[in-house]
Amino acid sequence: KVENEDKNEVDEVQKYLQINANNSLESVSTFWKTNNISYEEKIDLSNLKNKIWILTINYSSTLLTSILDWINYLASYPYWCSEQVTSAIMPNIYIKKLYNTLDKEFDLSSKMVDYWDSAEYWYLQKSIDDLIKEYIVNIRKFQNLDWWFVYFNDISWTNFSNFSLTSYILESASEIKSIWYSLEDSIYFDSIDYLKTRFYENKIEWCIISENRDCKYSEIDRLKSIGAILSYTPNDYEAYKMWKLLDFKNTNNSLELEKAKVISSLLKLTWLSSEEKEILSSHAQDIVNKILNEELVFNPKWAYLWKNTYYSRLENTSLLLEVVSNIWLSNFENISSIIDNINRWLISQKENWSFGSTQDNILVIKAITKYLEASGELDDVKNFTKIKLNNNIVDEKNFSSENNLEVYTKELDLNTLKDNNTFWIEKAWDWTIYYDLTLNYFKEVEEQ
Repeated sequence: KVENEDKNEVDEVQKYLQINANNSLESVSTFWKTNNISYEEKIDLSNLKNKIWILTINYSSTLLTSILDWINYLASYPYWCSEQVTSAIMPNIYIKKLYNTLDKEFDLSSKMVDYWDSAEYWYLQKSIDDLIKEYIVNIRKFQNLDWWFVYFNDISWTNFSNFSLTSYILESASEIKSIWYSLEDSIYFDSIDYLKTRFYENKIEWCIISENRDCKYSEIDRLKSIGAILSYTPNDYEAYKMWKLLDFKNTNNSLELEKAKVISSLLKLTWLSSEEKEILSSHAQDIVNKILNEELVFNPKWAYLWKNTYYSRLENTSLLLEVVSNIWLSNFENISSIIDNINRWLISQKENWSFGSTQDNILVIKAITKYLEASGELDDVKNFTKIKLNNNIVDEKNFSSENNLEVYTKELDLNTLKDNNTFWIEKAWDWTIYYDLTLNYFKEVEEQ
């Protein structure tokens, strides 16, 4: 800062200096639920060399306790492509819809998140309402002249539209419209028209047909286009005709689950005969039962599906949870313990507040919120809960229909923790309580 006292002039220069830390933040978590009136878990910190740590305790009557930090992670990550900016806002859309099903308020204009603005301003706070409104304006930049969507809007080479991406953005935009935010109708209908056109043409835009390449879309991508169309026009007769045209010569878990997911949407067609609905419903249940009986990896702690050439273990397992929730949990025998273990495995894949890719985070959050809507586990909640650490009461809450979606958090610093700790949950009744213990600690660089 320079001042000229004679002329009363001031000149200022501001410069940011990057400070490199000599340690890195790491985290470990444990998650589960208990129906017992009294529950105990040991926390051993004796193997940590340093004593710079924070233990975060989240607890709730809902599985939401373990997905809220992923939602914040998605909102705060610096995004560039159309898939990423879409994925950044979708978790809060799913949470809003969950609240709506329970007739509860989830005010998006008062929910603030830290979002990446630029290298100049770094992170700023903004309401989810503002982020959605900005998204509705900015997503138009990613539409080509053919009205399909592209990943990047500012590249110099030929930028082909993407069939799968357009399906994803159309389905997401339809979810957004269901909570009263909307793009122009022409954008939805133009996208649907082009999805149908490309579905029938069945040729990847940029692809050159050769002896080893037929340039056709995968059956999974074609299934997703049907699902996207039905998400906006749930009574679309042509979508059913498109379904009937599909020829599934090769099959795997991912393809079968995508089929069952589309069937759950087709069953909402009002003009479909009861006989046709019965056939579709039976087919979807057969798909899921076969996977549960023959493909599911199950042990006392968790359950998951193996990866294949299409999807990872996380993607397949999330899709299974979503499909089972869509077709209704009561249609499957002994499903409760399986779903519990699937949820536990999914949560266990969290690392440093996320699953890695935006799509992986979205798949898990969507699947879990769909499960919460379908399971009814939030109905008539009544519970008084005490959270204790080393015989000291950390927090206590009375859970009811008024706060059954609330997640309560307590942070305990190093002064509260010892090398060996005991975490307790005590309840007045045998209602379910979910808990998530996350230990954040700094690890010296030379230790890595």
